[in-house]
Amino acid sequence: MQTTIVAGRLDIVTWIIRFCVNNGVQRVSFLPFIPRGSGSSRRAQYELSRAERNELRNLIKQKRRELVGRLDVRLLDFNTRPIHVVEPDGRLILEGPIEACDTFLFQIPDCGPCD
Repeated sequence: MQTTIVAGRLDIVTWIIRFCVNNGVQRVSFLPFIPRGSGSSRRAQYELSRAERNELRNLIKQKRRELVGRLDVRLLDFNTRPIHVVEPDGRLILEGPIEACDTFLFQIPDCGPCD
């Protein structure tokens, strides 16, 4: 499972983790809201404050330790390090917090239908 965390809603992390444990989900990843694409116009509404970002980081560390062997809890934070992303058009991009920080790495060739 993967979900985006927005300002004022860190409480959802504990709920999602409980849901995953109760339903046999093996991995959950949390992404702080990133003001990219159409989200850039909602930055003021959804972007986490520095304090919220720190709280989220600490909460994820705590939950990861508590649930070792039961649930793989991850934080994917584009603001602390770029993340490899495969776009729907087959581009492999090293994405940063804004599009200006992205690096194109590779175009996955169209191999036709999968066998």
